[in-house]
Amino acid sequence: MNWDIASKTLLVNDIGLHYWEEIDIVTKGANYGYSEREGDEQVFVDSTGKTGSLMVPPVAFQIAISCTWTASMSRSLPCTPPAVYSHWEGDSIGSGFVYRGKQMPQLRGKYIFNDMTAGRIFYVDLAEMIATRGQRTKQAQIHELQIQYKSQYDPANQKAVKRRMFDIVAETYSHKGGTPAQDRVLPGASGTTTGWRDPSTSSPRRIPRVSPTEADERTSESPWAAMTNSMFLSKSDGMIRKLAAVVTPPPK
Repeated sequence: MNWDIASKTLLVNDIGLHYWEEIDIVTKGANYGYSEREGDEQVFVDSTGKTGSLMVPPVAFQIAISCTWTASMSRSLPCTPPAVYSHWEGDSIGSGFVYRGKQMPQLRGKYIFNDMTAGRIFYVDLAEMIATRGQRTKQAQIHELQIQYKSQYDPANQKAVKRRMFDIVAETYSHKGGTPAQDRVLPGASGTTTGWRDPSTSSPRRIPRVSPTEADERTSESPWAAMTNSMFLSKSDGMIRKLAAVVTPPPK
C-alpha cells in the first residue's frame, strides 16, 4: 500500500494468482473482485486458476459499470483496476510510490513500481489512473523505466549505456554466483526470468496483453533515467540502487 498525501489517494499493488498483476485505488466499500476476477478477466479458482480467455470456450468478463458502493446494494460491483499488466510482462508486482521529489521533475506525479521476479521498473501517471474511475475502457498505460548505467563490470573507459533494469539485475546476480534454472538468468521458474528475448529477432520480448475482448499493449517504451535520489531494492541480486536524473523525459 502507498498513501499519496498530495492527491489523498491510497494505492494498492495486488499480486495476481497466475496471469495478471494490478494496481487498485482504494475507495470506501469498493469490491476489487477476487476471487471472481483477476486483472480484467474472470478467474476460475477451481480450474487451476485459469482466467476466462484461457478457458475452452473462452469466457468473457462482464465489464463493471461502476465501482461505487451504495447502501442500497446487496454487494458492490467489482471495480476494474486502473492499471494492469499480464504475465507476459512480469510475474509479481512489488511495492511502489508516487514520486514527489525535486531532483527528477519529469517524473513528478508518476507512480513508480517494480516487478519483483523480473526486476523491471515501471511507472504510470497517477492522474491518468484517477481519471479512469473504474472504467475498463479508460485504463492507464504502464511504461517501463529504463536506465542509463555504467556497470562495475564494464571496461574502465566505457561510458554509461542504456539498459533495462532486468539486464542490470541479471548481470549482478550472475557475478555474485547466482545459479538460475536451465534457460533462465534470474532465480525462479517464471517465464519472465528467461531473458525476455525473441529468438527470431534477438530483441527484448514485447508481447501484447490479450483479454477476451481486445489485444493491446499496457506497457510501452519509456524515458531513460541515469542510475547513479530514489532508492530501489532488487530482490534477485540483493542490491540497493538509486536514480539520480531523467535523461529522456516521459511521454506526455
